Amino acid sequence: MGRSFADCVVWQLSDEQALMLLASINRLSGQDDPYRRAALLEELAGRYHEKELLKGLPDARKQLQKLLALNKPVRLSSPAVLSDLPCGMTFFVSEEQKATIEKALKQARRQVGSSGSQDKPTRGDLLVTIANIYLMGDEQNVNEETA
Repeated sequence: MGRSFADCVVWQLSDEQALMLLASINRLSGQDDPYRRAALLEELAGRYHEKELLKGLPDARKQLQKLLALNKPVRLSSPAVLSDLPCGMTFFVSEEQKATIEKALKQARRQVGSSGSQDKPTRGDLLVTIANIYLMGDEQNVNEETA
């Protein structure tokens, strides 16, 4: 940087005060690592009540709670029935086939979306809709051939 010395100010602080300043001053510029910030806030939460923390930090209560939850282990639960788990399917298609499939999914989304349902259908839901339409058409062809 071309400088041989820098201005500095020395503050006499306790460890708790230093941690609190570290948590608040570091937010003035740059970008946080949320997991490291969560670890720092976890340490502060062990030393201060939430009200005291919120007074000394730039974080809102909700943001503080989310950060504190980052380092807590996630409790995973198994599905009630294994058949409730989604199944993966992978297809390799040409660019032209992909464009056709995407167009069909987009059209199916418009049709399903106009049915008034509040839930946004997944691509899997849309693919099943397209498959059912195809199968219904195939059943009609079989019925017409046997008549």
